Amino acid sequence: EAFIRAEDDPDVRVIILRGEGPTFSGGHDLGSPDALTTRAERENEPMGNRYPRTRGMDVDPHLRWRDIPKPTIAVVQGACIYAAWMLASAMDVIFAAVGVPVDEGTVVATGTCQYLGVNDQSLSVLLAHYTTDVDINNFLDLQASLGPAVPVETPVGAAYSPDGTVFLGTEEGVFTVQTMVTGGPAIDQVAQSAALLAAWLGG
Repeated sequence: EAFIRAEDDPDVRVIILRGEGPTFSGGHDLGSPDALTTRAERENEPMGNRYPRTRGMDVDPHLRWRDIPKPTIAVVQGACIYAAWMLASAMDVIFAAVGVPVDEGTVVATGTCQYLGVNDQSLSVLLAHYTTDVDINNFLDLQASLGPAVPVETPVGAAYSPDGTVFLGTEEGVFTVQTMVTGGPAIDQVAQSAALLAAWLGG
């Protein structure tokens, strides 16, 4: 209902989804009295009934939310597992804290988010903002190991490495953007990554 209200409200320009408390969501209700009662009632349910119910609960709503025409952002401040990952992955942007368990992996980079296109998951954009000396040095060492960086025109002072990552060092840290398209090398997306980095930094 909240998604529908936000979609229909002309004053809402962006939809932000976040959890309350230390976790984003555990994904399933496994222990409440209602959940235990429902599970017992469905124990011998035939597969013919399970499939449409599961699709109606786990597939159709997420496709509906993915297709909302307004930008959607999942702010993942804590564990995001099982069905919670299905919900977060239906959003256009996922912004997660370092060390957070997400699906079967863990977020490891500072200030990292992934953009999965506009209702099309063939496009992935990885943005990172490294602020600590350790993170900055690790990133620069990695880029140096790949080969020499090549300057880009915009933003001024930025460059791209052989893996297609466009980056810029500032007083606030190192900002990076890498765009990837399914079936193609990231190096082919340098122009788009540079444009995104310029927009991120305000021109």
